[in-house]
Amino acid sequence: DKVVKSLAELKSEAERRTRLYDRSADALIGSSTSVRDMHSVTHLGSNSKEAQNTRRAYYRELRKVMGMADVVVEVLDARDPMSCRCKSLEEEILSHGKKVILLLNKIDLVPKEAVQAWLAYLRKDFPTIAFKAARSSGDRQTGRAIAAESASEGLLKSSYGVIGSDALLQLLKNYARGVGTGRINVGIVGYPNVGKSSVINSMKRGKGVHLMTGNRAGVTKQMQEVQIDKTVSLLDCPGVIFSGSEESASNTSSLVIRQSVNVDALEDPMPVVEALVKRTPRNAVLKHFKMPAFESVTELVGH
Repeated sequence: DKVVKSLAELKSEAERRTRLYDRSADALIGSSTSVRDMHSVTHLGSNSKEAQNTRRAYYRELRKVMGMADVVVEVLDARDPMSCRCKSLEEEILSHGKKVILLLNKIDLVPKEAVQAWLAYLRKDFPTIAFKAARSSGDRQTGRAIAAESASEGLLKSSYGVIGSDALLQLLKNYARGVGTGRINVGIVGYPNVGKSSVINSMKRGKGVHLMTGNRAGVTKQMQEVQIDKTVSLLDCPGVIFSGSEESASNTSSLVIRQSVNVDALEDPMPVVEALVKRTPRNAVLKHFKMPAFESVTELVGH
């Protein structure tokens, strides 16, 4: 009877600790991620129990990656790096004695001058690598040793071309030499759809298991470990939207435009349409939709 009672007590205590952890995780999510936007990542209603459990699970995966990693690579979208950068996350990583690397991904989508300007700015804080991931899998990936500064237009436009992977791997190997074991775990974190899994696939150069990627947010559901070589392991993490970035309508629109938030989850798409119109030459809009001049976004949408 005592054994049965002890087992029952252990079960009760475990359940109590789980409830406490879940409440703690929810509190952390509230301070570290945007609850308003997380349901967009998971394609669920933000107030549903399923959505809350999914948010909790995503945050647990992030914490797991941060706990295991010796170095954390924060992947940024080169089209708007600051809207997907979380300085509070960086500070937390540093507070645990871990190193931070910024990875400026999708450099093929912006002018070279913009890439150079962002590199100069971001390198004031952390080592920063300019990167272009392969858009297709396979062993035809090329450009491993090519730096962003010397990349040709052909390589930038190539589906198989990779830029920056050699520079990143060399930096990681340098860090590994300073560790007693000679090997490190590297967490790959960032907003949904900034290209985290594509970066890892490009680092593998078509070898081993190909991580699933997609042009919608929320493809990666849980942490995945990929061994690059005997010194470096990469930890892929589900995308999380952090409140450490500017919480504004313009920032939310930027997230949608970059597909960090799925458009079908928006309650009001008009701010996003307005942001797109502001970014696009008026003549290009008229030509694309084959329509006469319009005075307002409402008129454009109603056409």
